Amino acid sequence: MSQARRAPGRRASGWRRLFGYPGVTAVVLVGAVARLPTGMFGLAVVLGVAASHSYANAGAVVAGYSVALAVAAPLRARAVDRHGARRAIALTSLVQGACCAALAACLSAHVAAMIVAVLAVGCGLSAPPVTPALRALWSALFDADPAARTAASSMESMVVDLSYIAGPGLVSVLILLGSAPIALAGVAALRVGSGAGLASLTMLSPPRTPATASQAHRGSVLRNHAVLALIPVALLAFGSISAIEVAVSALAQRHGHPAAAGTLIAALSVGGVAGGLLRGHLAHRARGASTHQLLAALAVLTIGWATPAIVTSLPALAAVLFAAGFAMNPMISLHYDLLADYVPSEHRTEAFGWLNAAGAAGAAVGSALAGALSTRSPAGGFATATAMTAAAALITLIATPWLTTQRARNA
Repeated sequence: MSQARRAPGRRASGWRRLFGYPGVTAVVLVGAVARLPTGMFGLAVVLGVAASHSYANAGAVVAGYSVALAVAAPLRARAVDRHGARRAIALTSLVQGACCAALAACLSAHVAAMIVAVLAVGCGLSAPPVTPALRALWSALFDADPAARTAASSMESMVVDLSYIAGPGLVSVLILLGSAPIALAGVAALRVGSGAGLASLTMLSPPRTPATASQAHRGSVLRNHAVLALIPVALLAFGSISAIEVAVSALAQRHGHPAAAGTLIAALSVGGVAGGLLRGHLAHRARGASTHQLLAALAVLTIGWATPAIVTSLPALAAVLFAAGFAMNPMISLHYDLLADYVPSEHRTEAFGWLNAAGAAGAAVGSALAGALSTRSPAGGFATATAMTAAAALITLIATPWLTTQRARNA
């Protein structure tokens, strides 16, 4: 990496290696702020639409936003490959910020629910491709430093986890100080400000040769067989997390402590952050991502998702979820690490965008199935999550010999 100063020794932990490179800390901090609006939007919209219309309308509005977010994810990511991260993030941040501000104004004025829904769809379509862009940046910059790349990948998963912990809390504070529309106005301000901050960082524009730039305009990343193999795995594996959240909520309600659902899901998220920290710390000992590592993570999650069905104590359930969380962050990160090994750099952002879209689709499927099957018993929700990770593991197992052969050929 040309812009590196003295990199730490090869035996240094992944975190020391990662943050030993100049410019990384600034990108990480601004990137973390840029993820907060995503963690804030859902709750702010639900509370705002419910207050001005109804919870039924709120659900429909969030569903429209989620569908738009998933459908446009690969297109936004492809724009990064074609036009550069700074330009794509700056433009989409401005558009989404404007849509959020308009949405806040409409909720304050109690305009028709249809207009609110259209603006929410606009927010979903224009969501900045921050996560795929930064993952592509790290994979490109640290191709020659696997430990730093592994740490960066784990860090990205942790930042997303933290955004969904801190985001709702920030919304609650803004609502206490004002109202849900005020919270949405805060989302708009954060979006525009963080987008401008990322666009100002020159590190987001690594040098591109004319050949690389032209190749980004050719073909579709879906022709890559590794992408086709990992998309259904990601859909099932990422979707199982949403399924487990529904199942946990149903179980807490069945125990007569519905408020405990938040604590239980937080235990899972904290476990995920802990797993990411550990993976980053030990990155210098790893030999790179492999499907065998992904299989191991999916196996642990399958056991973790199945165990709560037979646990009768909520504190014990929190401990089980915390332990399962240790495998959750590595499982997510390994999808991106594997794609980075199989997809050329000029198409990586689009490939990561397809993974994000698969994750969003999986979340919708997992939530719907777990919700339907948890009606009679929470065990149905846990069975849904367990079946999803087991199926993801099976697909990975089937694809492993072929992917191993492809990696050998690429080498």
